[in-house]
Amino acid sequence: VTGKPVPNTEFTVKYSDGSLIGKFTTGKDGTVTVTGLIPGSTVVVTETKVPQGYVLDPTPQTIVVKNGTGNTLTSGVSGGPTGGSPGSNNTGIGGGNNLDFENDPTTTLVIQKFVEGTENQPMKGVEFLVTDSSGAVVGPNNGYYYTDKDGRITISNLEPGTTVTARETKTLAGFVLDGTPQSIKIKQGVANSLIFENAKTGCLIINKRSSADKKVPLEGVTFKITTTNGSFLPDADGKISSNGLYYTDENGQIILNSVVGSLVVTEMQSIDGYTIHEANRTQTVEVAPDDTQTLYFYNDPLCSLTLRKVDSVTGKPVPNTEFTVKYSDGNYTAAYQVLASNLLTTSSYSFSLNAIPMQTGEYVTDVYFDFGKVPVGFQSTSNPTLTVQVLGTVANGYQIVNRADVGGKYQGTWQTAQATWLTIVRRLGPVPTLPQTGY
Repeated sequence: VTGKPVPNTEFTVKYSDGSLIGKFTTGKDGTVTVTGLIPGSTVVVTETKVPQGYVLDPTPQTIVVKNGTGNTLTSGVSGGPTGGSPGSNNTGIGGGNNLDFENDPTTTLVIQKFVEGTENQPMKGVEFLVTDSSGAVVGPNNGYYYTDKDGRITISNLEPGTTVTARETKTLAGFVLDGTPQSIKIKQGVANSLIFENAKTGCLIINKRSSADKKVPLEGVTFKITTTNGSFLPDADGKISSNGLYYTDENGQIILNSVVGSLVVTEMQSIDGYTIHEANRTQTVEVAPDDTQTLYFYNDPLCSLTLRKVDSVTGKPVPNTEFTVKYSDGNYTAAYQVLASNLLTTSSYSFSLNAIPMQTGEYVTDVYFDFGKVPVGFQSTSNPTLTVQVLGTVANGYQIVNRADVGGKYQGTWQTAQATWLTIVRRLGPVPTLPQTGY
């Protein structure tokens, strides 16, 4: 480029039969003189080392030694004056045995990393892997480089003509990794640069609440979150387990701040006292960069039973009254199975019929409450009251058969009574608009 000499360049000199003459290094003027050569012999000269900042010229040059002339090797920057063409018999100026080698200076590559959508806001600490066209790593540290405070990586001593590929391997938290590699063919005398940009990641908020009021948060509900191809998410914020499970917090939420793309969210397990809505158990959502998406999941509370025993005179609770709850699958020839027993009015209970082991096609059709024992000094003066709250998911016209069997001693004689009634669930439709009369 400049024609200036290149000192400290090493040459290996051999005769044409391969016998070594020696290794020689250029001085400050970029030349070295080899003496004692046999006149008429053929000498092969190969450049074997160049100082940092220059590209090695590996092409050997051959010369036939002439008697009575100097034998000089010259190493200089390409573009300067030379004494002959590389690879030819070179008589040089004045007929001397001169060989000239030219070296191209190496050049640099600058990789820039910016935040997408900004005026070149730099990103410090982004990791890149740099390789050449053969796949070999470039530079130290196995080819890994990190952007500085200016979002820049500068790689020096690259040979012109070399194809270099840079691939982003790690980015900063809250940004989308740009995994598309970029390649560039290094040129001399031009600015070699590659520019990468990162978009900010999106945010996914999952809300888990009771369907009763759509407000009560449910803590500890298990969700599985994957991409649409079934892959687990990256280990964002260290909150993902090896099988992709997440758990709602005390606010009934799962918040993922470093996600982007199509995600599949599936409720795996609810908490005690609630059932999963199968209709929306799995939801798919698209999270765009720098975007927030919110999903809602609702669980139905299981039916609960509150049994109260009170003094008929004072209205105060009667403690230590025992109850037994039984159920049946509708096969009235079989005895009722005990679901819970030794229940006391001093406590509240909830029962899940989902916990009952049943075969396919079997259903619980009867629930039987046995009001068994009362403390000494009390007797029942009013019929027990059972209140049932029907879930909003029950179909219109759903029928519930109610039966009551009571018994007890009255004036020394055992008395029994039975009652049966039918409860039909009716859904109220929209209130019709009535025609107006008058003004």
